[in-house]
Amino acid sequence: MKTISVQEACTIIDGNKESVFVDVRSVEEFGEGHAKGFVNIPLGEIAQSFLRVPKIETVYFMCHSGGRSFLATKLAISKGLDAVNVEGGFTAWKGAGLPVE
Repeated sequence: MKTISVQEACTIIDGNKESVFVDVRSVEEFGEGHAKGFVNIPLGEIAQSFLRVPKIETVYFMCHSGGRSFLATKLAISKGLDAVNVEGGFTAWKGAGLPVE
C-alpha cells in the first residue's frame, strides 16, 4: 500500500486536477476543520461512492490519525483504484501548520 506524508500530500494538491483528495472522517469531524483541498466522504459511505467516482488518476485518503484512511485505501485498491493513504491524518496535517479550512 502506498503512503505519503502530509507535507507530500499538500504539495500534490496544489494544481492537481487528475486526483481526488478524500477525508473519510464523519461529517461532524470534517465540519470542525479539514485539510484544504479535501472533500468529505465518511468511511461508511466509501463503498457506495466508488460507483459515482469517475475514473481518475489517484485517490488520496485522510482521516483523523490514519486508521480509517488505511481501511479506505485498502478498499479502494481492492476495487482497482490507485489509492494512497496520507500518514498521520488531519492531526499531522494540523500539527505541520498546513492549510486548514
